[in-house]
Amino acid sequence: MTKYTKAIIFDIGNVLIHFDGERMLRQISHVLGISESQVMDLYVHQELGIHYEKGLVTSEEFYQRFSQLAKQSHVDKAFWKAFCDIFKPNPEMETLIRELKERGQRLILLSNTCEAHFDYIHQQFELLALFDSAILSYQVGARKPERAIFEAAVKAAGVPPEQCFYTDDITAYVSAARELEIPAVTFTSATSIRLDLEQIKVL
Repeated sequence: MTKYTKAIIFDIGNVLIHFDGERMLRQISHVLGISESQVMDLYVHQELGIHYEKGLVTSEEFYQRFSQLAKQSHVDKAFWKAFCDIFKPNPEMETLIRELKERGQRLILLSNTCEAHFDYIHQQFELLALFDSAILSYQVGARKPERAIFEAAVKAAGVPPEQCFYTDDITAYVSAARELEIPAVTFTSATSIRLDLEQIKVL
């Protein structure tokens, strides 16, 4: 680690951990007995997913909105399993995170996520416990690319933005970070991000 990079900020979804949004739609559709387009309409077009990720609705309110559409009997456990069982490990990234931790690197999570998803992955994936801090949209009340969530990440890092390094698989979020003078790159693979970290002498 050099004096120039003192904190590394990682996105979670499709960076540290793989996720499948289409699988989530299919599974909720099956559990509730409604079409995938109905799930998509409520979650995306009516922005219920965004509201949940910003903490504007509680987990119970989120569940109740979907339950109102249900065409067949179900239990809440089946719904939450359908909603959350969409994540898979990324072994190469887990290896990298453990290596960075062993080197004493300060590590920060920065994610657009909701309470149920984060609780689920925190229980399922041990690598999240290696991070020093987690900046989560539903707790901050802001989502990437909003400025507030990046400012919260820099505050958690405890260093100026130029001494941070950020990676995300969504280029628009990388651009938003750069506007705040946070050095950032678009994530494509564990191999590519390892090369990026080598270039700034973190590895």
